Amino acid sequence: MVKIILFGIVFLLCFVFYVFAGEKEKILDEIVVTATKTEREVKEIPTNVTVITEEDIKKYEARDVSELLKQIPGFNISYFGGVHADIYVSSRGQVPLTRGAQILVDGIEYNNPSGYFNALAIPIENIDKIEIIKSPATSLYGNFATGGVINIITKKSKKPFEGKLSFSGGSFDTQKYSVLLTGVLKNLEYNLEMRYFKTHGWQENSWEDNKLLNLKLKYNLNPQTNIGLHFNYAPIENGYPGTLTKKEFQENPRQTTQPWGKADSYTFIIAPYFEKIFSDSRILFKIKYGYQDGWVIDPDYFEFANYNIVPEFNYTISHKIGDIKGILLIGAEYRYLNNEKIKAYSFDGSTGIIGPLYQDRTWKDKTFALFFQEDLEIMKNLFVSFGARYDRVDTDFRDKIKPSLNFSKTHSAFSPKIGISYLLSDSFNIFANYSHGFRNPTTAITGFANNPDLKPEKINSYELGLRGQPSKWFYYSGALFIIDTKDKIVRVGGPRRVENAGETISKGIEFNFTIDLQNGFYSSINYTYQDSKYKEYTTLAGISYKDKRIPLIPSNILGISIGYESSSFGKIDLISNYTDKKYIDSANTESLGDHLIIDAKYTKQIGKNMEIFLSGKNLTNKKYAEVGFVDAIYPMPGRSIMAGINLNF
Repeated sequence: MVKIILFGIVFLLCFVFYVFAGEKEKILDEIVVTATKTEREVKEIPTNVTVITEEDIKKYEARDVSELLKQIPGFNISYFGGVHADIYVSSRGQVPLTRGAQILVDGIEYNNPSGYFNALAIPIENIDKIEIIKSPATSLYGNFATGGVINIITKKSKKPFEGKLSFSGGSFDTQKYSVLLTGVLKNLEYNLEMRYFKTHGWQENSWEDNKLLNLKLKYNLNPQTNIGLHFNYAPIENGYPGTLTKKEFQENPRQTTQPWGKADSYTFIIAPYFEKIFSDSRILFKIKYGYQDGWVIDPDYFEFANYNIVPEFNYTISHKIGDIKGILLIGAEYRYLNNEKIKAYSFDGSTGIIGPLYQDRTWKDKTFALFFQEDLEIMKNLFVSFGARYDRVDTDFRDKIKPSLNFSKTHSAFSPKIGISYLLSDSFNIFANYSHGFRNPTTAITGFANNPDLKPEKINSYELGLRGQPSKWFYYSGALFIIDTKDKIVRVGGPRRVENAGETISKGIEFNFTIDLQNGFYSSINYTYQDSKYKEYTTLAGISYKDKRIPLIPSNILGISIGYESSSFGKIDLISNYTDKKYIDSANTESLGDHLIIDAKYTKQIGKNMEIFLSGKNLTNKKYAEVGFVDAIYPMPGRSIMAGINLNF
């Protein structure tokens, strides 16, 4: 591993000294909104915010937004095999969860009602940039943001009408079609994206048939007042090939143990908002209604339906305290979640017969929150940020088959944070922050895995970092982090059994180097080291896992990308991702092996409005897995090739 890291660093340094530098905008002056919910420059933000630009996005032939997040330092995406309906998200060594981060589109929450990270429902054809916060952000966003925040910022059209048609196809009968229509008609801004994706899949019974309709409207009543609407509809169908034993994985990773496994679901979101801008202040009111309904056979038959209603009001004002400039944000949020259907039936795969109902539950959460944040410019180049959020959560759980499991609970949480950023020069911007947060059990697990004795997680996060742009062609950022979690909710033997661990701790470092050169070459290196262990953990059965590593968290993650672009040749990108081995049990006796995955993409512009591309994933056809439990492995796909065309009009 050390040799790989040294090779990457030496390779990039050779680039630096060999090639003449080009021009590049100052990254520290770039405006971001996610870390504070207000417009601030990167140099003012007291955390290691990562920004994926439109040019970065073009490196990938991404089937969904999750594949754009694979080279983010301090961030880890893991798949349950080739089917992207289930994705684990983990930041800075925290336990991987399907509810591992909050995802936004232009500030509107796009998680499923229960907090599920649904990458298949996210529009990706009109992205301007993606902002990623990896430290816990509960002081602003609540407990869905314990694992960070991903905010997708879409491009704004300046023409009455423009659009893009995309067609691609490749291995395993994979087909992808998308249509983008966007423009400005007097006071109305519109953005419509439609996408269709289907594949037979690399593994047996890993087929997918997914659709997406995303509409965004904004109407300017006057230069200071606007109203808007987000609408999202995403029906998803896919096979569930199930897990393989180690022996089955080694013999034939493409086989399936449950050829009858299948899932069928849909989600939709309706989110209107109102914004009023004054000379030194702003009012924003938004409300999100989300709904999900579906069923899955994996291996039993499960039915689920849930919805949430989330109104939020916030007020922002610019002010001065003597010579100190400040921006104050205050707000309130109400969150109602109703898991109205949580049912499980036995299932006979050999006959396809659904058996008796053995689980019938409902789960409701009501959350009321107040929050504030103050951002101060104490003096030139010295910025201080502090804030807090108060949450009160009422939970009501009902089990119709086992009433003894019924419970109602109320708990509250206070989540403060404070951070500082100091710009010594464009080459050295030092920052640090502390935050305290919580994660409600509803966010960490599903109703199928309920444990009535679960306590909310309590999280303390510490970060110290440095970033800078010594040259217009070179940017770096890095951070040391510690995340200490009490009452950590952990899996016990499988995905639907959970309990509280006493305390876990994650310590590590993340860094990024980005180089953009005048002769067409560009490159980046991203590295994360994370040491995640149980600080205190004795199971209900009396087994101690103290000082054992937390399952499914690799120690080392390294990403290197190299590219070249010219008008005559086109654009070629080579992307490599290395992931260290990870344990799959708390005793640290079983593990998934490390792997190096290499992808590539070639793009050629033809004329003004046409672009063709050829891409390959896992070019070395590496046999590997990213998620597994004891003797239960989800194999990842082998080599695949895609080709396509983009037409702009």
